[in-house]
Formats: sequence, structure tokens, C-alpha cells
Amino acid sequence: EVEIDAATGFTRVDRFTAVDDFGTIINPMIVEGQVHGGVVQGIGLAMTEYFDLWNGQPTDPQLKDYPLPGAATLPPMHVAFADSYEPSGPYGAKGLGEIGLDAIPAAIANAIADAVGVRIYDLPITSEKIHRALHPQLYANEKPAPAVEPKGSAWSRISKGTPSGARPSNPEFIVAQSVDEAVALYAAGDTALVSGGMSHALRRERTGYPFAQRLLSLAKITELNQIVTDSSGTVRIGSAVNQQRIFDDAKSPKAGKP
Repeated sequence: EVEIDAATGFTRVDRFTAVDDFGTIINPMIVEGQVHGGVVQGIGLAMTEYFDLWNGQPTDPQLKDYPLPGAATLPPMHVAFADSYEPSGPYGAKGLGEIGLDAIPAAIANAIADAVGVRIYDLPITSEKIHRALHPQLYANEKPAPAVEPKGSAWSRISKGTPSGARPSNPEFIVAQSVDEAVALYAAGDTALVSGGMSHALRRERTGYPFAQRLLSLAKITELNQIVTDSSGTVRIGSAVNQQRIFDDAKSPKAGKP
């Protein structure tokens, strides 16, 4: 189900229902997660993701500017499975690798065509493409612009063979001991929170300079390093807990106890 602003072409997926045939469902949680991942990839393929090239080189090869779908922009998803049995598969199961992804772009294109009466055949289906299809008279006298070499710091480094750029700054690394200390340092400005360092690295790759002069780690804050299971069985994991800690905690004798 999509919602489209005909005046601008802006499109939002409000709800998505996926029904797939995997034969016998051996592990429902894993299969549903696979479908969720396929739907997310399909939404990105259908609506946002675009890789621009110039003379065989990506013009801006950075995740910061590559529009991947995120949790904040995804619609509610409803997953169901066909009741089937595959004699050649284990226990009647079928493979589920890419099946959850394949039909998503076509389903979104169909929903858009049903909503506003225009069909877009090339991906991604952007607001501009929908607007052009809805209002062709506005573009009747448009003249194609010749292709020109990209500009910008990232492209300058790529074309010179130095994609990572310079490392001219040596930011201060601070390990906060409490939430109050971390909030105060962050509020002071010119400070970036780091865990794996990605926020710092992405800005550095884009401009050659770090995001901030102070990099703030939350790894030593006690209340953010807790894994707690409450009386309802809900597991609450602090923002400073890493995957290794979760793995080790799950193997410990107290695992599963509140």
C-alpha cells in the first residue's frame, strides 16, 4: 500500500504484506526474518538505491550518501506463508534465499500505477520520475543537459587515485565514565559519539577531515553495559554492549534467568 503526493511525486510505502511459498516452514522466526530482509532490500532497489558511474568509477562511493532504507522509514510488514510441501526438499521445505526480494520492486511499481495511473519502468522509482510522468507538459520544452565530470572532494580524491584522502587531524579520544559526563561533553559541541568509529570514518572519507575534534566513547559507562531480563522475559540490552558480550552472556549459566 503506497501513498503518493501527486503535486510532487513524493511516495511513501505505508504497509507491506508479503506471502511466500517456502514449502514446510522448519524455523518460522528465521524464515520471517529472511522475508523482512528481502522486503527491505526490495524497497531500496525499487525506490532509493542508485549507483552513479563516470568513466567506470563510482562518483560518490559512500554509505553516508547512498540512500539505503532505514528502520525509521520502513512500513509495517505483514508476513504469511503458503501451505505447501516440496517432495524433493528436506521435510518438504524449499530454499528461501532471494525469494523474499524478487517480487518487491514489481509490487511497488504496480501499487504506484494503481494509485496514480502512471507506470515507471526503470528503477529506482523516484519522486522526480513520478512527477514527470504525471505532468509531462511541464517538461515538454526541456533540453537534455550534456554529461559533465562530477565535482566534490570525494570525486577529486577518487580521480587522483587517493580515495581515502588526507588524515590531517588528530582528534582527542575521551572515554566517558557516566551518562551525565557523556551528555555534558556531547552538549559542548565539536564531539562525536563513536562505537565502531563509523560516524567518524564516514565523514573523514567524505571530506578528508574528521567529524569532530573529540571522539566520545560510551564503552565504560556501567548502566549502558547491562543486559537485563525483566519479569516478562523481555531482554534489555544497553547501548554500550557489543555482540561478543551478548554471545558470552547467552552461554553463561545464568542465561535465561531474570
